[in-house]
Amino acid sequence: MDFSKFDEQVDSKQLEEQIKEAKENGDFGETPAGSYEAKIEKLELGETKDGRPMFKAQLRLTSGLGDEEEKYMSRFKKKKPCIFMNRVMFGTKNDGMMINSVLGWLDKLEPEKPVTFGSYSEFAELILDLDEELEGLNCEIKYDNDAFNSISIVEVWDD
Repeated sequence: MDFSKFDEQVDSKQLEEQIKEAKENGDFGETPAGSYEAKIEKLELGETKDGRPMFKAQLRLTSGLGDEEEKYMSRFKKKKPCIFMNRVMFGTKNDGMMINSVLGWLDKLEPEKPVTFGSYSEFAELILDLDEELEGLNCEIKYDNDAFNSISIVEVWDD
């Protein structure tokens, strides 16, 4: 790849200042492990880069950042950060275990109808329905990006 085209488009002084400012203000790119309150923002059955089904959950943190909250908010332009959980559901060592882990995670969100898996097509439709039903749902979570289930649901409630 020819990077010189990017070099030509960049004001090197401005970029140098931005890098210096970022270094002085700290690196707040990764959410630390801990307990948080969050809202469900998006649930979907998407694909991996190689085309396999993958469950994706996106939650927006609403509180729990403690002293770091202001730093996160300024980094994310007054919008609190999102956290994500992805689970590949096909072509793993144990697809049944992966599917069951998603079913268990979704059950903890207390949806109106039972969460079941009949086929990938049916499950994709179910996830679309759950995305509509559960969008904005409040939950207390434990987050650890290094854990198998990076987001563990502790409790859920409506506004």
